[in-house]
Formats: sequence, structure tokens, C-alpha cells
Amino acid sequence: FGELAYVKHEHFRQFQYLVNHTYQAIPTQDRLCPTDQHGKTRGGCPCVQPGGSPGLPTGFQVKRVIRVEDSDMFNRYIKRRDQIKMSRLKCQAPDPKIRTQQAIEAFPGLQEVVAQLDSDLNETYLWHGTRVRTGLQIAQEDFNLAFAGSGAGTMYGKGLYFSESSTKADEYSQDEPSGYYDGVRALLLCRVCMGEFYYTGEREQTAIEKFMQGISDSTLGDRAKAVKTYREFVVYNKDQVYPEYLVLYERLHGTRPPEPPPKDLPFLLELPLYWKNVGKNPRIQEFHDHWLVRPKITNLIYRMALHTSENSCPKVQRVKRVEDSV
Repeated sequence: FGELAYVKHEHFRQFQYLVNHTYQAIPTQDRLCPTDQHGKTRGGCPCVQPGGSPGLPTGFQVKRVIRVEDSDMFNRYIKRRDQIKMSRLKCQAPDPKIRTQQAIEAFPGLQEVVAQLDSDLNETYLWHGTRVRTGLQIAQEDFNLAFAGSGAGTMYGKGLYFSESSTKADEYSQDEPSGYYDGVRALLLCRVCMGEFYYTGEREQTAIEKFMQGISDSTLGDRAKAVKTYREFVVYNKDQVYPEYLVLYERLHGTRPPEPPPKDLPFLLELPLYWKNVGKNPRIQEFHDHWLVRPKITNLIYRMALHTSENSCPKVQRVKRVEDSV
């Protein structure tokens, strides 16, 4: 199976709590200048400082949450996790405890929407910031290591980078100015199996060599301890990650607090969630596809035809869904 599903409105508060709990008011050089007046600046340019203009976001408003259910991706993840378990048995835990894990333990409601993970293998939930359309493509097709480092370089080698902080992950998310997702960004909440991590506080592109040699399964770059910013969590095998949720959100500034979005007016994706082309931009990416639907949907169409037909209705043999950008 491979499906995307909207999370129920009543569960939004759990994800909002997780976003809030992992927020940290620390800008870094990777936060792009929103006015395009400054290039990469150590510690962040004046425009992204707390109290600046527009300043560092003071929070994030969850607008919609999508759950990823994909048997192929999940089975690959479990297989890789089991390989780590066979070779490591028990791994040294990060100190201090990962912020996302702290939030899950502090708020029992989160346990309704996340799984119980194997702490002996440093299996945890981490954030990954991206565009909405890219997040949808990852949810459908998995991460692609060929694009690793395209967002902000490769401090610890070519791998997949994650954060325990929603603020840090937000640095790499982007909206779609003047497009459908103008002001709307995405955070992937991923299961990540860190296994035995290589610990370092320095910038160390050769850290990947520890993984290649079988010494470690991942890297924990402790820039929080070294320069008072954030810890970096890096894996070099995409099967050590399962992108479980896609959280759509907008940045908040000033004193505006996060508020529950209206239940009767939910934020909808530009294209239907069940389309294979849901992650594409129909204005610049042309597609003309017909897809055979599952037997369950075919039967539903047949039943609809029966109830709307005054005379006898022939048996529906197959149904195709039309996805056409034009």
C-alpha cells in the first residue's frame, strides 16, 4: 500500500504542541535573509534576529497535517533498523535527551499519533524542513541522496540532515511566493534510526567516513555545545528514515500566537491528495495521466451508478482516474 491521508482536526493540537515545544529563538547563518539585502552572515543577518524586521519567526502555525502510509518505504526502514540492531544491540544515547523525545514524553496526547520507538537504537522523531511540493514528493517517493546538501551544504558529508528543533528545520523550508503555497511551508516529521552515532562538535565533512568504515551508523554534530546553535543529526542511508508526517505551516511574527485552524474551513492542497501528481505545480509542470483505480474504488463507482440509474446498470469492469494539468 502507498497512501497519503489527512490527519483529523482534533489531532492538530498534538502537532502544534510538538512544534511549540521544539522552538528555539536562535538564528544561524543558514537562515536566508527575507529581504535579499544580505548574504550568508555568521549568526544570521540583522533581518532574522529576534526583534529585527521582519525578524526571527516567533512561532509557527500548523495549518494541515498529512500522514504517510507506505509499505515499501516502511519495510525498507524496518529492515535497516533490524540490521543495526543485529550489529549494535545497544547504542549510547545523546546527552541531553533529544528535544522531540522530551516533548513526546511530556505530552501524553502525542502518544496517540506517534509510535513507541526503540531507544536502545537511538530511534527517534526528528524534523526536516522543505517546500510543500518537495515534501509531498518525498512522501510518495522517499528521500533522494542525490540531492543531499542542496539546501545548505554538507557539514558532515553527503547525507540526510535532521533537527530536533522546529526553528532549525524552518531555516530550510521555503514557500512559493505568488503561488498557491505563498506563505505556506512544510516540515517532515520523520522516524530516524541513528544507531551508533559519531559525535563531534566541529565542522567535519569527513565524518561520513566513519559510516563508510562501519564504525558508526550516523553523525551527531553538536554545534549547540560548540557555538551555541543547534545539534545536527545526519544519516547516510535513506532507509534509516521513514517520513511519517508532513506538517504544513506558516511563520508567525510579533505577538501573534498559534491558534487552532477552523475545522469547517480546512486548508486544502492545490491538487487532490490521492493524485499521483499531487506534488507537481500544474502551471509549470504539464501532465496527462490516466490511472487505473483500485477494485475498492471501482466497486464504489459501480454502486454510485446503480443508485443513480433508473434502469438496469451494466457491471463496471474498470475505472480510470484522469489527472490532466491542462
